[in-house]
Amino acid sequence: MVTSADPSSRETPRGLISEASALARLHALSDQIPRDIPSLVALPTLAEWFGEAQSLLAGEPDAEKAAEWLLDNTYVIERAIRQIREDMPPGYYKRLPALADDDGAHWPRVYELARGIISATSLQLTVESIRRFVAAYQRVERLDLAELWALPTMLRLGCLEVIVSALTRLAPGLNAPFAFPADESLCLRLDETESVARGIRGLTALNAIPWSRFIDETSAIDAVLRHDPAAAYTRMDDDTRNQYRRAVEDLARRSHHDERDVSRRVLTLARRAREGTRAAHVGFWLIAEGRERLERSLRYRIAWSQWGRRFLRRHATGFYLGSLALLTLAFLSLPAAYLAEQGAGPGLSLLTMLLVLLPSTMLAITVLHWVIAKILPPTVLPKLDFRKSIPKDCRTAVVIPSLLGSVSDVEELLHQIERHRLSNPDPNLEFVLLTGLPEADQPTLPGDAPLVEQVVAGIAELNRRHAH
Repeated sequence: MVTSADPSSRETPRGLISEASALARLHALSDQIPRDIPSLVALPTLAEWFGEAQSLLAGEPDAEKAAEWLLDNTYVIERAIRQIREDMPPGYYKRLPALADDDGAHWPRVYELARGIISATSLQLTVESIRRFVAAYQRVERLDLAELWALPTMLRLGCLEVIVSALTRLAPGLNAPFAFPADESLCLRLDETESVARGIRGLTALNAIPWSRFIDETSAIDAVLRHDPAAAYTRMDDDTRNQYRRAVEDLARRSHHDERDVSRRVLTLARRAREGTRAAHVGFWLIAEGRERLERSLRYRIAWSQWGRRFLRRHATGFYLGSLALLTLAFLSLPAAYLAEQGAGPGLSLLTMLLVLLPSTMLAITVLHWVIAKILPPTVLPKLDFRKSIPKDCRTAVVIPSLLGSVSDVEELLHQIERHRLSNPDPNLEFVLLTGLPEADQPTLPGDAPLVEQVVAGIAELNRRHAH
């Protein structure tokens, strides 16, 4: 951890940038998986430990204010513990790049980054201070997407460490639930009560930060993909952009390229494609037909599970029908074996098998659909973000098919389309009635013309009433 002789100077924008740059220059990556962080290992016991801390602090005169902070914000601490546990599963933790330290403590780099942010800001965490620190750090060392998503978790963990450290100093009889990192410079600059207060305020502030937007602004992947020749990437919703980032992360992890190199390769391929085609969009290469060509150019090592899913999709009909037949035969074999054991005759056996054929088929379909849902997750379609409004170049018409059977039918259709208009007043969204008349033996009936005139007049009135 980098320390400064003048703590107040570290919280200025220039001080944060200096601290982040110095920290990045000290970090060198290891090829080992990260060692377990003591506070993360002790996470299951922390809620009980904080309950014990409240009891012990009640008898300490100097700890009255800290005890009040703890009592009033128990839910904040419990929520942070739950969020850390949910957001940092073991498999995800092992993917985080580890630091090559002289003492052999290969902590995740993002953990040390989080401690650097906490130290440099004296636990006065804001989205702007975190963004500024991360941006300065990345001018020296680029962070992986997994690290950026892990940053809020590590910041929450750091806040809990500060609170625990302060409480153990306030209550001498309170044993810490885990070993602390060697550097506790933050605690040395703040008294114990202020450490508890700032730690809790930090947890609250972290919960209010829109982390998806933070990733958009700090990810090296986004810095490249937002130059999408189709100009679609920046207009997509959060889930779609994250889907593209995850694709880049997977391609980089299973090839000898970093995430920025993969992003640039995708952008180059999109720029080489003919303008206006699907291939001119970066998503074509990340999640659509161009994905396998990109994998070959990167020497991507495909996982067996992924290869299997692709094989099943290529041979979907054969797999489905073959599996259905095998499962049906398997379920039919049970009553067939029972009949053979009982010595049933051919006629009775045939009749019985015909009776159980339909139930066996239904059971086979149910089991097969369950298996398919487990091994082939549904494909999420990319989406544009129209939450605020629909752009002019994406004007949309919602077509409502309908039959004009009677005057009351027309009135109901006009009321329905007006409700849709009132619920969706965007000027670039139109609602259209695709109408027809009931079947008849003649091309036209005497009552058809009045119904058509009624619906045309009604639409004209709605357009006048709700004109853009």
